Amino acid sequence: MKLQPWRLEAYISEFTGTFFLVFTVSLNALQHTAHAAVSIGCMYMVMVSSTATISGAHFNPAVTLGVLLGKGSRHLNLRDVCIYILVQLLGGLSAGALSWWVVGATYSLQPGRGYSKLDVFIVEAVFTAALVLVFLSLGARRGREGHYLYFPLAVGFTLMAACFAIGGVSGYSLNPAIAFSVIITNWMNAGHGMQFFWLYLLSPLGGAVLSAGLARILWLSETVGEVPERT
Repeated sequence: MKLQPWRLEAYISEFTGTFFLVFTVSLNALQHTAHAAVSIGCMYMVMVSSTATISGAHFNPAVTLGVLLGKGSRHLNLRDVCIYILVQLLGGLSAGALSWWVVGATYSLQPGRGYSKLDVFIVEAVFTAALVLVFLSLGARRGREGHYLYFPLAVGFTLMAACFAIGGVSGYSLNPAIAFSVIITNWMNAGHGMQFFWLYLLSPLGGAVLSAGLARILWLSETVGEVPERT
């Protein structure tokens, strides 16, 4: 099946945005930078600002799932959702591989000292729900096009706040593309860390389901989840 040109642009946009987000996360984590949350949040803001009108600027399978469930876009069908998630995972994995090559090391995601898997699941799910809810509220509701002006700031600051809040608990992911990249590259390099793979993969998806349900309650009379229509 031949892709419509704007669909191809959207898929490339999702790959690119996810790549830059995960590359920023990985380099900050590997270098233990003091203000990693600020760096990550700023990169997210500028990439969302640059590509929101092309693909919706999801860069996160949890956001894509939230858009699908919260409620089904006229322009984002199930095929698009599957391709979005695939290119997000590939973009993240490419970024993880490049950061491994640049720094010569990898890292893994695991519960912080004194925290359990349940603690990680809760904070990852709750803050992913916050991120997806902000995204659905400002970036994906019909009739809210003017909100694109500050939509990147809102989601960027949400991500930044989450990084500061839960970094010591879970190491911060909120994004299956980040988790996939970090855990797979570390497993390839060091041969361990896979025991937490499903924890970091499923907790953001659980948060996306939660926020999508809440969005449908809050905005019963509206349709959320729109991808901008290209002509």
